[in-house]
Amino acid sequence: MGWVALLVGLLCLAGCASSDSSDGMSDSSVPELPDKPLLSELNRVEQSLFWRVNDERRKGGLMPLTLKADLCRAARKHNFEMMQVGIVSHFSHEGLDIGQQLTAQGIPWNLCAENLAKMPDTKDVAQKTVEFWMSEPTGEKDILFHLYNETGLAAQKDPKTGEWFITQIYARRIGYWVP
Repeated sequence: MGWVALLVGLLCLAGCASSDSSDGMSDSSVPELPDKPLLSELNRVEQSLFWRVNDERRKGGLMPLTLKADLCRAARKHNFEMMQVGIVSHFSHEGLDIGQQLTAQGIPWNLCAENLAKMPDTKDVAQKTVEFWMSEPTGEKDILFHLYNETGLAAQKDPKTGEWFITQIYARRIGYWVP
């Protein structure tokens, strides 16, 4: 497991070194990602969240989560909807929970959950977000649940308020063996 954590760390560092300080969103639509995102294609907050959540999993003796493009797109869609109305909600504007949202977008899943946050703009917004999630029983449970093996995340700065809206989806796909 040590080499996997090292590889994830090196990928994150490579991505962080090449990132700019943009917030990764357009005012007019949900931000897009290519089919196979690299950490360098995420904004600085998303990169840091990915690294920090996997670090918490490593500390808990768990394998790191794998970043998936379709889950990132789903997280960005949900995040954008929350930002548009200015509230954090586990339901879409259509009243769908995360599992129903994934299904509606054609994303297969066996287990899924999400952590959400709305945070002030600080240089350590990712760190503060992970600390917030780890301080809540449900947030910590989602991060440290051993059966989750994939993730998608979104962090977008609201141009009107300057606050960050953050969504992280955790999943295990249909077709994977569940012990």
